[in-house]
Amino acid sequence: MSLKACCHPQAVRGKFVPISKKTLTMEELLKDMIKNTQYECEEEHRKIISAVNGMAGIHIIEVIVDTLVIFLLTCFELNVI
Repeated sequence: MSLKACCHPQAVRGKFVPISKKTLTMEELLKDMIKNTQYECEEEHRKIISAVNGMAGIHIIEVIVDTLVIFLLTCFELNVI
């Protein structure tokens, strides 16, 4: 990150801030880069949590279906249905 900040004071995420805007100090640039990186990490973390919750839901459905199949097979064997 510091290498990217050191190449040019207007460089942010590989893009240049238009010259018409106020030039950022090195400290402001680093704070902005840290804030953007933190936001990106939080977004990726949300994606991971969402995927894990989805997998947990699928597991619950599979367990319910497996239990139902065992119950129905037992009922068929007992000629209850």
